[in-house]
Amino acid sequence: MTKMASPKRSPSPIPKKRPNEESAGLPLSSSSKTTTASKNLEQFSTTKKQKQDHSENIQNTTSPKSSSNTKMLKGFCTSSNAAKAVVAPALVPTQQHTTAATKKHKVALIGSGNWGSAVATIIGKNVEKHPNLFEPIINMYVYEEQIEMSKKKLLDLLPVPDQPTPSSTVSGNNSPACFVKDGVELIKRNLSEVINETHVNVKYLPDIRLPNSIYANNDLKSSCLNADILIWCVPHQFVTRMTGAVKESCAKDAISISLIKGGIDIVDGEIQLCSELIAKEMGHECHVLMGANLANEVAEGQFCEATIGYPTTGHGHLTSELLKQLFHLEESFQISTVPDVPGVELCGALKNIVAVGAGFCDGLGLGSNTKAALIRKGLVEMREFVHMFYGTDSPSTFFESCGVADIITTCFGGRNRKCAEAFAKRFDLTDSSNKKDQLWAEIEKELLNGQKLQGTLTSKEIQTVLLKHDCVAKFPLFTAINTCAFSEGVDVKSFIPLLVGSSSGALKPSGDSTNTLSSTATMNSSGSGASISSKSTGA
Repeated sequence: MTKMASPKRSPSPIPKKRPNEESAGLPLSSSSKTTTASKNLEQFSTTKKQKQDHSENIQNTTSPKSSSNTKMLKGFCTSSNAAKAVVAPALVPTQQHTTAATKKHKVALIGSGNWGSAVATIIGKNVEKHPNLFEPIINMYVYEEQIEMSKKKLLDLLPVPDQPTPSSTVSGNNSPACFVKDGVELIKRNLSEVINETHVNVKYLPDIRLPNSIYANNDLKSSCLNADILIWCVPHQFVTRMTGAVKESCAKDAISISLIKGGIDIVDGEIQLCSELIAKEMGHECHVLMGANLANEVAEGQFCEATIGYPTTGHGHLTSELLKQLFHLEESFQISTVPDVPGVELCGALKNIVAVGAGFCDGLGLGSNTKAALIRKGLVEMREFVHMFYGTDSPSTFFESCGVADIITTCFGGRNRKCAEAFAKRFDLTDSSNKKDQLWAEIEKELLNGQKLQGTLTSKEIQTVLLKHDCVAKFPLFTAINTCAFSEGVDVKSFIPLLVGSSSGALKPSGDSTNTLSSTATMNSSGSGASISSKSTGA
């Protein structure tokens, strides 16, 4: 496989927090984490069997309000001196899981957002289905945050154990705070605690119960301790700051698989895929999984497909078969594998740009014919981009779920289309205070519940690469989307004229012209721009 030449560059369980550390948002010291984790490990070994027996009665249902649950919540609103709570047994990995004579693979899920939690419903079932291959507990790393929720809702979500078993003591500054707001009694809790007590990610996947094999862990190192399969499911801009802690903690023979859509960074004007970054920083091979997978539908068990791209070097093919057993569910989540990491990953990133264009179509009230034309053009430009910068244009990749299926799904649903539709409806060229970057930020905050909008960021990054290599003219759709999304002085209503190159599209933006179609003529006339050459790549 070939890739464009790049300039040389320098390499760039639930432990309680102490009150002062929690308030400051700092991680626990190593000694306090180890002590707390050890106690939780011992406790879990005596409660797991009871919890599993009971779990069959609560899967995909909401537990009724009961006197047992009332007792669990009693004391949540008491003073710190008397605030002891009895909750459902927490699911914590035991010491024996990492010292078994027979080698089993230990899985860590890095990320617990909407997509990460949906993935947890899949892999949680499969570690139970394949006990000879995988350790029975999956640590899911949770970026800790405090949430406010109805006390009644928490009561209803709590499973009812056969007999209450104390699993945590809440005291001091860690005591959950109860208060009344708009006539509703609310409670403030750490998200990881609520997930472990209810098996529901009440913030990012509130209507789905997670498998009992999933344990929410708010410490990154602890989450990845001795894990040899690392599943990355976080916004790609956070990967760099996490790799150090993960590498220090994971197994020496670990592998990674990235489920990060939109995972592109630009270094000195050159592309760096998230899988390349992970492989470089972690020092081991990285696979990718992409596909037409809206998170909520995956979590609900609706039938869909996904594609695993594996490296052509090393043990890529053999490892992909192991990963297939971790992710494949015959009845609802079918996996195919292809030897094309960059092709699969770039499909997952570039389709987000096309989805922004689809959202513009919806916001402008354009019809199905227009959106269908946009999708076709988008698929053509995606394939051209992969071929130009990575030397591969395997038709089989683009006919997999990661290709044509994902672009269709994303252009009719998903966060990028949704936010772009809102942008097209709200943007007013005549309002001087209506700045595009500010409007995108407002829409993201309003519509995504803490999630990140990837399509606009990817659009900026890709446009930087196209400009450097003097190939903007070959990607009119990508460029028109970027122009309407970010160039001040360009109305979103100009989207289609810009795309088809009509006279009405020859707008002179008042802002940065590097994001406009007119920049193409400037670059071409000057004869500048980097030449594209290829080099061998092992991906």
